[in-house]
Parts: sequence; structure tokens; C-alpha cells
Amino acid sequence: MKYSVLGPTGVRVSRICVGTATFGVAPSAHEADDVVGTALDLGINFFDTADVYGSTSTFDRPGAPPAAERESAEEILGRSLAGRRDEVVLATKSGEWRFDPDAGLSRRYIIQQVDQSLRRLSTDRIDLYYAHFPDPNTPLEQTLGVYDDLIRQGKLRGMSLCPITRPGR
Repeated sequence: MKYSVLGPTGVRVSRICVGTATFGVAPSAHEADDVVGTALDLGINFFDTADVYGSTSTFDRPGAPPAAERESAEEILGRSLAGRRDEVVLATKSGEWRFDPDAGLSRRYIIQQVDQSLRRLSTDRIDLYYAHFPDPNTPLEQTLGVYDDLIRQGKLRGMSLCPITRPGR
């Protein structure tokens, strides 16, 4: 496996990242254990998820349980990483407005979402935390300030603001 250093952090990540957007659909929750285990055995140490992955209607497919009956990808990934958490670089994100009209990058929302992600992932820290979308209604200083506070608390190791813009918001 080839690795790269993640920005100025010094953290080595595999050049292949396992995305979990469809965990719970394809692969199923049970099959996800095999996907994660195989990835780890191959040297992949970088996993990406989000608070809305897996258990929202966007991922509904014929033959899969409906969104309301599925676990989130964060829950599935957290369980699949049990006993191996220290081997991985774990990235997650929040702020997806399509599923939560209160979403954004305010202090209150980010703290709430980080705590929920930590619980779902069964971990005490998130290695890389993304803002899923920009929030023109929240001052950037507020967003950066809460990220800084969460890094000092040890809940986050690093953060990133997603460069994607969302017209009309």
C-alpha cells in the first residue's frame, strides 16, 4: 500500500480511502465488517464517513431496508473497527442541509454533531472532521473557533472546510 502524509499533520494515510456512504445498503451492515477487515488487512488505514451516510433516503435501493430501518454508516463503521480503532485515520463530517434544516456550521450545531458522531463511531476522537457544506449564515470565525476548541478538548485531531459551494443557501 502506498501512503501520503496528510497535510502538515504528519499523519500517514493510505492513498486509498474507504468511503462508507452506502454502508448498510451495499454493503449490508453484516458485509461491511468484511469490507473493513479486508481493507485493513491490505494496509488501507483511511476511512471516510458522515453523519448522514447510509441511513437517509438518498441511499434507498430496491432490496435494501428503508432508511428508517437502517443503522447509520457511522454506527456500522464504528462496530467494524472495534478493537482496531488505533490502526486507522477516521474522517467524518456534518452540515448537510438536505436532511436537517438546522444544519450548518454554528458552534451549537457542530458540538452537537461531533458528540453524536463520537457516540455512533464508538470512539473518543475523530482524526479529520469536515464541514460538508459552507454556511453563509455563520461567521467563519465562529466555525473555526469551535473547531479549535474541539481540537483542544481532544475530540478532533484536525479539521477541514469543504470548498464546495451551494447556490441559493
